[in-house]
Amino acid sequence: MATLVDTTAALEATKLDDAAELKRQRLRDKKRRQRQKQKEKKRSLTERRDTPGKGQGLFATQSLEEGAIVARQPPALSVVFDAHSQTVCGFCFKPDTTDKKTIKLVKRDGKVGVVFADDEHGAAVVTRLSATGANSTADIKQGDVLIGVHGALVATTGQALEALRNAPAAFEAVFIRPSLLICRDCGRFATCKDCAEQGRHKWHAHECQLFQNLPSSSKRGETSPVRLLLRYRASADIGDWSTDKETIDEVRSLVTTKGGIDASTALALQKLTGVPSDVCSLLIGTIRGNAAAVFRNNHRVACALSAKVGYCNHSCAPNCSASVDADGKCVLTATTSVTKDEELTISYVDANQPVEQRRAILQEHYEFRCECVKCVKDSRALLKLKARSRGKEHLQNTSRLAREQYMHAHVKGGKSTGV
Repeated sequence: MATLVDTTAALEATKLDDAAELKRQRLRDKKRRQRQKQKEKKRSLTERRDTPGKGQGLFATQSLEEGAIVARQPPALSVVFDAHSQTVCGFCFKPDTTDKKTIKLVKRDGKVGVVFADDEHGAAVVTRLSATGANSTADIKQGDVLIGVHGALVATTGQALEALRNAPAAFEAVFIRPSLLICRDCGRFATCKDCAEQGRHKWHAHECQLFQNLPSSSKRGETSPVRLLLRYRASADIGDWSTDKETIDEVRSLVTTKGGIDASTALALQKLTGVPSDVCSLLIGTIRGNAAAVFRNNHRVACALSAKVGYCNHSCAPNCSASVDADGKCVLTATTSVTKDEELTISYVDANQPVEQRRAILQEHYEFRCECVKCVKDSRALLKLKARSRGKEHLQNTSRLAREQYMHAHVKGGKSTGV
C-alpha cells in the first residue's frame, strides 16, 4: 500500500511538473507569436477596414490573381462532432487510416513484456511496452490493437491474454495500428500521429480535464457545443495549441448578428464551463453564422471558425471562396482577379439559388437584405419576367372574355343567330 501511495504521489508530482512546463512553453510561444505577428503584418495580403453600411470588411493590400491563396491558417476555434470524435483528429481533422502488420514476438519467463487494456469494444489495446521486456525493440506502439496470436484471431483482451499464454516461445502476432490516438479519459477526442508528435495530445489533457469535471448530465447527447466552449477556455488558460494558428483573441473581434441563446442560457453555460456569459453568447452566435463545415469522406465531421473568413462580408457574386483543406487549415482563395484596396467577399449562401430564396435565407439567418450587384440584376430580371407573365396572362384573359361575349351574343337557345 505504501508503494501505491508513493507511486500515486510521484505521478501527481509529474503531472504538476508537466503542467508547469506546458505553461512556460505556452508563454514562450505567445512571445514568439507576437514577434511573428508583427512580421506577418508587414507582408499580409489583407487588411481589415471600415465598410460603409457593413461595419468592417477585409480588403486586399495588393493586386491578386485568380486562384491566389489570400490566407491559409488553422482556424481560431474548432470542434469535432461526437459521432466522429474518435475517427477524426481534433486538431487537423485528419481521418483515421488503419495499418495492419505481423510482428515476430518471443517470450521470456513466459511473458512478452506488453501491457494491454480494453478499448470501448473490449479489444486488446497496447498501453505500454516494457523497456526491459523480451520484445522491447519490437515495432509495437501505444494504441496498437492485437487481433491475432500464432494464427488464431482474438477479439477481446481476455482472448488475447489466453492466446499469449498458450503461444510457443517464439510466434507471430498480428496488430492493427490506428492512425489516431484516442483519448481514453474523455472518449471524445482523437489525435493523429503528426499532431501527437508535436505535443498536442498533451495540450488536449487540459480541455479533457475540464470536460471530465462536468456533471454527468452534461456529457449526454451531443456535447460539441460545450466542448467548443471548453476549448476556448483551455486556450485562454494555457495558450493556443499551435503558434501558427489563428488566435482566440481574433475570435472576440468578430461580430455576430444573432447570439442564438438568451441571457439565462448564457449564464447557465458560464456556470457550467467557466467561460463568461457574453463570450458564450458571442461564440455560439458566431459559430452559427460564420463557421465553416469540415467534410471528410463525404461526411460533415466538424465545424471550424476562422477569423479571416469571418471578416469577409457577403456577396452573391463574391471574389473569394472559403474552404478547409486536407491539412485542416482554413483557406481563403481568390476566385477572380482582385485589385488593390478592393473588398474581399464570400457568399454566405448558394449563389445559384433564385434571388428571392437567397434574400430570404440571408434575412432570416443574418438579418440583412442583400443588395449586391447580382441580387439587383437578378431582381430586375425577375420583375421583368413577372411583368411579361402578367401581360401574357392579361392577353389570354382578354381573349377568353371576348370569345365568351361573342358566343353569348351569337348563340341563343342552342341555335346560331348568324347568317
